Amino acid sequence: MGANCLQFSIFCLQAIFLIGAAVTEVNGLNVLAHWSLNGSETGLTLHGGPTFVEGRLPGTKAIAFTKINSYARIPRVSLQHRSFTIAVWIKVYSILSRPQHFVSDWYSPYNFYFGILQNNGNLIFSRHTQNGDWPSVKTSFSITPKNWQHVAVTWNSTNLEYKLYLNGTEVYSKILSSDKTRWRSERSTFELGDSKHSLESQFLGELMDLYIIDGTVNTEQINFIKGKL
Repeated sequence: MGANCLQFSIFCLQAIFLIGAAVTEVNGLNVLAHWSLNGSETGLTLHGGPTFVEGRLPGTKAIAFTKINSYARIPRVSLQHRSFTIAVWIKVYSILSRPQHFVSDWYSPYNFYFGILQNNGNLIFSRHTQNGDWPSVKTSFSITPKNWQHVAVTWNSTNLEYKLYLNGTEVYSKILSSDKTRWRSERSTFELGDSKHSLESQFLGELMDLYIIDGTVNTEQINFIKGKL
């Protein structure tokens, strides 16, 4: 795909998803939800004072979480019985001595979280099974604070494989045993910025362009939804 064509396609994709609606077959992707997180969307509810600040590109906005107990809620998209991809731009302010969850369903019964680990700053996606296991995938390196970075996780429900992507490049993969894939039930909402069940997982930083996609994606598709660095 030529550069001009790619830029035009990205522009059209962003224009289509102004209110987070599900649209099928965009560049071969079945997008279940897209949230620009720029302050213009209905269905996004704010709690505890998140604000909107200048985004990663001129003329854009990002949601910012700058204090404890600040978070946003979006309607959940069921991930229970499907392959899926979650992708989002993040800018974490600093690596802390506690974890930071930027996207989660981590209020009882605690289904999943996507975040940054305490102390080492590793990117992690963890999910809770019905038998009490916590299978996780995580990088061996730290997310760089104060820089915009594009992160994504994919789950293939056929071969039971997770993959993590950073800035359009696959950085980790793991195949689970079948006994670790019976997931806990889901709630009606997902949380952004904090899992809300305690203060231990507050994300301090900024988010933009959250995508939840039906099915797994390849590197080319990850870079399509990521757009320009």
